[in-house]
Amino acid sequence: MSAVNPTNENLTDLAEDSIRGATSLVLGMVTATIVNGIGTILVGRLLGPVLYAQYSLALVLPSLLFSFSIFGIDIALVRYVPKMRAEGNDKEALRTLRVGLLLRLLIVAFVSITGFLLSGLFAEAVLGRPSLAPYIAFSCIAVAFEGLFWVAFFALQSLDKPSWSGFIRIFQASMKAGMSVFLILIGLEMFGAISGFVLSYVVTGVISIALLAKELQKYGEVNFKGRNKTYYTKLIMIFGLPLYAVTIIAAFAIQYRLVLLAAFSSDVDVGNFSVAVNISTLLRAVSAPLFIALLPAFSRVSTLSGDSDISRAFAMAHRYVALVIVPAATIFMIMSQEIILLLYGSEYATASMYLTLFSSVFLLVGLGNGVLTSFFSGVGKNTLTLLFYVVYVVAFLPLGFISTALAGGQGLIAAHFVSTLLACIVGLWKGKQQLHLKYDFLSLGRIYLSSGIAAVMILLLNQLVEMHYVATVIAGFSLFILFYLTLLPLTRAVRDQDIRILDGALGAMRGINLAIGPILKYERMVLSLVNSSAGSDEPLQQNH
Repeated sequence: MSAVNPTNENLTDLAEDSIRGATSLVLGMVTATIVNGIGTILVGRLLGPVLYAQYSLALVLPSLLFSFSIFGIDIALVRYVPKMRAEGNDKEALRTLRVGLLLRLLIVAFVSITGFLLSGLFAEAVLGRPSLAPYIAFSCIAVAFEGLFWVAFFALQSLDKPSWSGFIRIFQASMKAGMSVFLILIGLEMFGAISGFVLSYVVTGVISIALLAKELQKYGEVNFKGRNKTYYTKLIMIFGLPLYAVTIIAAFAIQYRLVLLAAFSSDVDVGNFSVAVNISTLLRAVSAPLFIALLPAFSRVSTLSGDSDISRAFAMAHRYVALVIVPAATIFMIMSQEIILLLYGSEYATASMYLTLFSSVFLLVGLGNGVLTSFFSGVGKNTLTLLFYVVYVVAFLPLGFISTALAGGQGLIAAHFVSTLLACIVGLWKGKQQLHLKYDFLSLGRIYLSSGIAAVMILLLNQLVEMHYVATVIAGFSLFILFYLTLLPLTRAVRDQDIRILDGALGAMRGINLAIGPILKYERMVLSLVNSSAGSDEPLQQNH
């Protein structure tokens, strides 16, 4: 497959905007994940196993209710608002946004009240712990404000304010961790932990809506002359319902995995498996904001004329996401044992194997895992997003049962990998068939080659030099990044235009540029040497 060479000026500008947004979101999500992780560990230690188990059970109902209250509204806003703005229909975009906010508010308020009223029944009939009813009822208050928080998070993203989205995510995680620990320390125990959870969403939900309202003031008053609110409600709900089905399917798949693991594995294996899942959230903290940032970008590019523009935008985004996720997954695979030792200790003997297997699933990004579904939703093809998840579940139902019965947690992850692979293959085929997408597998292969060579060099060094696992983690991560950054221009996985785009996107972000600037200079230097030795006629242009 020939390489796609996106040179369109509009696509370059779009790429720079998307990179800026993705960078802000990644930093925000990663920071929030780290803060959340620290808070979870502290709460678990302060409460002890019994109270922490009760705390976890008390949050089951609000978690389920929130998942079932989404209805795809958040993603619908990220789809339509940037698209309408790109088409010059700012008033239409704002009407859609206001109706979406109202729908979200009504749904989460209804769900929150319902959860509050059913808390006693759920505690007794489902959990078999009637004493938890008051805690469950209190925690259901958070559902309404959590809905406000997330709809504001996505709405700010659709209005080109990703840094604000990142800020409120960090603030929520920090407040949850800080308030929970503080309230436990002053003697409130489990009620204090739940209060920290509830207060974090109440406060950040209000702040998030206030920030959104402040941003909306710039656009003035919006009336609904010509089209009433029913039109926008139908627009949002028709788009969101397939995504709602995806949410239900994904929630079912997660529960099904836990049921299979509990049925065919020992408690020790379940504990090791859970530890690996917890650590893999760091990879999700990197990948998830990238896919979220792509949604408005793909929505805007869908307004460009011609399939070639859309195809080139997809190829560009696909490659840039792979540049980040492939090395991240690779380093987690080769350093899994040291990571487990550092974070959890030697008691979790098989967790490193599970972490290696889990991380391998992220390598499927080269076949479109994550990118395809983000693209399908961004261009309005939600039925293809739904198809992706249906293929996954249909494959995983039998494969998961058989492989878990035969090989426990290893078999479960293998079934997860194969099912995801099948879904990616179907997604690639449908993308080519319906949207005429072209895939730059040559450039993607160079990224995998660069990451693979860097991994082999680290593994060889680990065999030659024995160090404490803490030193091994620090040295391994540092040297892997150095090797990978050196190999990218040597293999031509990164080209001159990539440096110009990254420089244009990140050069104005002062704090980020302090860290990224030296890396871009290093890439330029290596590229200059490569171009000189190859006699390249393409001069290296710098973006000042």
